[in-house]
Amino acid sequence: MNKHKSKQFCSWLLAIILLIGAVACESIGVQAKDIPLSPTVDTLLTKKDPLQLADLLPALREFEQINLAYMQKPGWLHSLSERYNPFAEANAGTPMEGLTPKLSQDEVWTFIEDEAGTLGKSSYVVVRDEDGQVVQETAFNAEGLGGNLTLLQRGVGIGDQAQEQPASSAPTVLKSQLSSYIEELIQFEKASDTYEVWLEGDALHISRTYQVENLEMEQFAEPVVAFVQDVTIDLTTGNYLSRSTNAILKSGKAELWSSQRLIFLEAGVQMSEDVRENWEKALNTISEIKK
Repeated sequence: MNKHKSKQFCSWLLAIILLIGAVACESIGVQAKDIPLSPTVDTLLTKKDPLQLADLLPALREFEQINLAYMQKPGWLHSLSERYNPFAEANAGTPMEGLTPKLSQDEVWTFIEDEAGTLGKSSYVVVRDEDGQVVQETAFNAEGLGGNLTLLQRGVGIGDQAQEQPASSAPTVLKSQLSSYIEELIQFEKASDTYEVWLEGDALHISRTYQVENLEMEQFAEPVVAFVQDVTIDLTTGNYLSRSTNAILKSGKAELWSSQRLIFLEAGVQMSEDVRENWEKALNTISEIKK
């Protein structure tokens, strides 16, 4: 494979990973009333001084553990989330054409082996566009064999091991939905970052503003001077309910960069018969293509 094709394939693969990566969400359940707050969360909400990341971390770590306890149930972890990217590209003339719509719903099935949260290798991901049409389908079996059926049907990755899950001597353990968010906050922390927190219904809202220096971006007509990221976390389950990022332009105007929300998440469930049939059909088709 020449350098150009290799670079192009990596770009396609990265787009897929970003598309089906971690779930973020907004619950459609009935809002709970009078949920008791832990001393850690209460301290965060009543702090008078301007908030720093160090003030948020104890509460975030607490919700991280609550979320793990909620999700670490043997069986299938099943979620449906919605993503909106106003700047998604059509990728016309490439194998990725039509696979990254501006608005999509990602249905993800991940098998959990035990109460310690050990991840099995079985998984099934279906991405649909706003009309409900399937635009991507990815399936792996219990041995970690499978791949992105949609790309394989377009001739991408045939005979390539990149779409198979790597063998590992150590089992992979489920992480909380909040883990990557916490890591991101720590990694990109700046002294100029400002935070706001508040309660709304059964959710904790966290707003983070981080400054940039007249950043020129082709997506916006003016330089970007800041980004405001809003995240909501369910008080009972620790579910990462929603995440949206707005760019603040030099004029003060706010424009949406991206948003995600969870429609539902259920842990320790059985895969429904119709979904199992589609998963097994996808695995069989992948196996035939790779022969």
